[in-house]
Formats: sequence, C-alpha cells, structure tokens
Amino acid sequence: MTICIGKTVLTASKHFEEDRKTRLEIIGNNIGFGTAVLASCVQDTPKGKREYLLTDSGIMIIKPIDKDILITAYVPNVTQCQQIYSKSKSRMVMPYWVVRMVQINQEYFL
Repeated sequence: MTICIGKTVLTASKHFEEDRKTRLEIIGNNIGFGTAVLASCVQDTPKGKREYLLTDSGIMIIKPIDKDILITAYVPNVTQCQQIYSKSKSRMVMPYWVVRMVQINQEYFL
C-alpha cells in the first residue's frame, strides 16, 4: 500500500499494514491522510532518526528520515501537535484551525 502526502509517496510498512489495519482503515476511509505537511521535526529514537509529519488533515505520520516508508500514522492530541510545531524548523505557532481539526479527530476516535 502507498500513501501520497504532497509529492512524497510513502510505502506502508508490514507492521502498519498488519498490526494497525483498523487504524489504517479508519484514517483512510474517514479522515484521510492529508495532502500537505503543516509541520515536521526529526527525533532520535532507539531505532534511528524518525521524521514526524503533521498533515493538513490532522494526522501524524512517522517515517524513517532516510526512507519513504510509513512506520505508523495516528490521530494526535493537541499537545503532541504543539510539540511538533515548536520543534519544527520555523518554530511556528499552531493555528487555531489546526487545533480545532485535531479536537474533532480526537472526538471521532473516542
């Protein structure tokens, strides 16, 4: 399975396709993965550097920094989004419409 975010084409990892199948279906069928990245940052993890991407549909995508592989995607909470915005290169303040979209996504998943 592949997912397009802007000009980036990500191939879903086996873990995501198999272990997160329900989440994949809910995001894909109800919210959408988004078409653009609003904010991103890189973090070190025990498995290497990971890029965290917040899309314009309010979905958080995690991928390796050096590969176009989708490790996971999820509906973040507002605090998680604010962390990505604060760590992004431009150090932007998260717009209200993003806050609201994330809240709506959270309500849908609860």
